[in-house]
Parts: sequence; C-alpha cells; structure tokens
Amino acid sequence: MRPQGDRQPGQKSERLTDVKPTVTVTGVGAASAPPDVALVQVGSECVARHVGEALSQASTAVSAMRDVAVAAGVVAADLASSGTQLWPDHDRDGRPNGYRAQLSLTVRIRDLAAAPELIPAMLESAGDVGRLHSTNLEHSDPAGLARRARDAAFADARVRAEQYAALAGLAVGEVLDIVEGQPGQGQFWGHAASRHNLVAVAASAMPIEAGTHEVAATVSVRWRLV
Repeated sequence: MRPQGDRQPGQKSERLTDVKPTVTVTGVGAASAPPDVALVQVGSECVARHVGEALSQASTAVSAMRDVAVAAGVVAADLASSGTQLWPDHDRDGRPNGYRAQLSLTVRIRDLAAAPELIPAMLESAGDVGRLHSTNLEHSDPAGLARRARDAAFADARVRAEQYAALAGLAVGEVLDIVEGQPGQGQFWGHAASRHNLVAVAASAMPIEAGTHEVAATVSVRWRLV
C-alpha cells in the first residue's frame, strides 16, 4: 500500500495548481478647483449691568449683521445662529462688572466676489461690539471633486497594475478587492479677529484670495493576473 500523501509519478500538486497570481497596488489621485463659497462666522460681544440688557444689545448687533447679509442676497438657509454665551463679567481688579454676552452668526456667502465688501459691511452695522471670528473658503461641489479624485486614483492604480503584469509576462484580469484609503482635503487660511474694535477693518474692503481647493484620494486594488 502506498503511504498516504504520496503522489504517483507525473501527478501535480493540487496546492500549486490552485495558486492564481494576483497583484495589489495603491493608486493616488487628486482634483482641484478654485473655492467659490466663503463660510464666515461673525458675532457680537456686549457687557452690561443686567443680563437682559447684555443679551439685548448683543442680539441687536447680530440682527443688524443678518439684515445686511439678507439685503446683499444671502438666503435664510445660508444663515445660522452658531453660539450664545453669557457669564458674569469682572473688571481688572476682580470686582463684578455686570454680564458679558456673546452671540455668533454663521454666514455662507455663495457669491465669493461679494465677500470682501459684505464682511466689512456686516461688521460696520454692528458697531464696536461686532466681531469677526473666522472665514473659511469652500467649494460648492465637494462631492464632485471627490469623485474626480477617486477616478484619478483608480486610473493610477490600473496603470501601475498593468506595468507590474507586463513585467511578469502576464495581463491584468478581474478586480478581486478594492480598499479605499483616507481622503485628503486642502485647507485654507482664514482671516480671524475677535474681542477688539474692528472699525478699521470695516472701513474698507477686506481682501480675500481664493487660491485652489484640492481633494485627494487613495485606493488599493487587487487584480487577478492572467
């Protein structure tokens, strides 16, 4: 009797014949476009002897900024209250000085060309209690940029796979696995100012350089080689 596991002459190992060559590569891609939306956070900061007075003054200032934005064409859906704070205030010697109220308003300006004049106009309407907390630039179609980046990443992976397949004397076959990497997104530096008089800023148009918004994508793909 032949020992278990022995093969007859000429019989191939099933383990070897079942092995199918594959190649796994990682592709990277990016898509860019100038940002066309400004996301601006403005607000007010008021100190008054009584709680109601502090909140009323802060609310009046924020309402004035909102009215300026609406008059410039910003729709209600692009305006959002983004924070309210109230706490006891003290002078430099630590003595009670009434109450300090802070209100914030986030404004999405879809006409980027109008932003340099609209932002100072909003601050001017609020007077000395107006605050500019931040500005950020965005693209109105981030999903579209992401799709273009993924297209580029997959195409890059395919080119790499075909090169490796050719070096091995084979061709690229069916896709076996696709694993998406962490997406990357370009960042923008914004203008920020708070807790000080902004009359000087409001006196003239505020320069905004759009730059370029870039979205990156990474994908790992495993192909069968034939």
